[in-house]
Amino acid sequence: MQSIFAVVGALRTIINEDDSLKPHLQRYIRQLVEPEYTRLGWRPHKEEPYFDQLLRPSVISLMAYAEVPDVIEHLLELFNAAKEPEDLLADIRPTIYAVAVP
Repeated sequence: MQSIFAVVGALRTIINEDDSLKPHLQRYIRQLVEPEYTRLGWRPHKEEPYFDQLLRPSVISLMAYAEVPDVIEHLLELFNAAKEPEDLLADIRPTIYAVAVP
């Protein structure tokens, strides 16, 4: 899965130069990542494998890049509910900021 994230990251860099291609990449990312997002959810589960805990922030970040409405909404809710930066989940804090403070 890390290889996929690396390739998608490289594509995002290239796509940023041509806004007309962004919706196509977003649709592709959503199709690619949504099953993992559904499986992992937002919080670790009891006895969850360690690698799932590492994977979750990347999956949420990609879903945010794909501008999935419920993901964006949840990230904004987390941001608005936080009184201090430490109130935000550390592993997705950069994604929360990227969405809430563009």
